[in-house]
Amino acid sequence: MEKKNTKKPVYKRIWFWVVVVIVVFVIGGAIGGGSKKNNSKNNESNNVVNESSSESSSKPASKKDSVKQLTEEQQDQKILDDYTQKIKEATPKLVDEYNNESKSNTSGLQGLATLSNSKIEKLAKISNEGVSKMAEVMMHSGGGKQDTYKSYAAKLMDVYTSEAQKITEAYTQSAQ
Repeated sequence: MEKKNTKKPVYKRIWFWVVVVIVVFVIGGAIGGGSKKNNSKNNESNNVVNESSSESSSKPASKKDSVKQLTEEQQDQKILDDYTQKIKEATPKLVDEYNNESKSNTSGLQGLATLSNSKIEKLAKISNEGVSKMAEVMMHSGGGKQDTYKSYAAKLMDVYTSEAQKITEAYTQSAQ
């Protein structure tokens, strides 16, 4: 006679239910613990807002407070203006740096290209910083809508592209 394997189904074993209970507690703790942290952060930020509003009656509004009162579009425009200025101020300096450093280049066209790219990369960092600030505005003030963000980020990228072209032109002139 053959002996049949009469194992209990997994869901009828005690160790299965112990594991399920542990997993439920871990997941519940992670979810519940996260909301407690968020609630305490929200309470802290509410306290800061309440404190600043109670102080605002005796002190003029700070620059930071006035920025919070701007619409998403106004904040993005301000960021666009600030970073356009930063990029446009940095470009002539970077072109001059490129021109001065290219005179001592001993690596041929590859060296000039590397030098040019390093200068353009500095403009890209400025531009990316501005785009990141616009993304923060979108997430905090704009409700996550991307239309305004995309519009202003594209404008800043256009400024970056046109200014980076000036460095590329310096490269082209020096490569001849």
